[in-house]
Amino acid sequence: MEIKLTRLEEPFLFNVENSNGAVLLSNANQDIGGSGKGFRPMELVLAGAGGCAAIDLLLILKKQRQNASDVQVLVTGKRDDSPAKAFNAISFHFSIQGEVDENKLGRAISLALEKYCSVVQSLDKNIIIESTYKIN
Repeated sequence: MEIKLTRLEEPFLFNVENSNGAVLLSNANQDIGGSGKGFRPMELVLAGAGGCAAIDLLLILKKQRQNASDVQVLVTGKRDDSPAKAFNAISFHFSIQGEVDENKLGRAISLALEKYCSVVQSLDKNIIIESTYKIN
């Protein structure tokens, strides 16, 4: 796995490209000179965790023979007061549409977040991970 960052504008606007050619923009917080034109690095962490959890959830639901026709994930991070302003809590709210058994969904979310999502598993173990869900 490889990611290439190329500075587009001073001071902190970067083009981020993966090995398949997909791109996004990354930037710093406006408080330190960012322009607001891209995702901040900590937002990318939340996006990665949310994307990973959603993929794993859909794979688990498919194995359970549940028909989730749509999934939305809202990921919220709370940061501490350390110099790094690291995450101390991350919350996931899953909105599911389709024919999904509530008990199976709860179990699938637990498995996705506690066992299979590589991004969440790569985070500091002191971060509190919480989740809620709604079936529409």
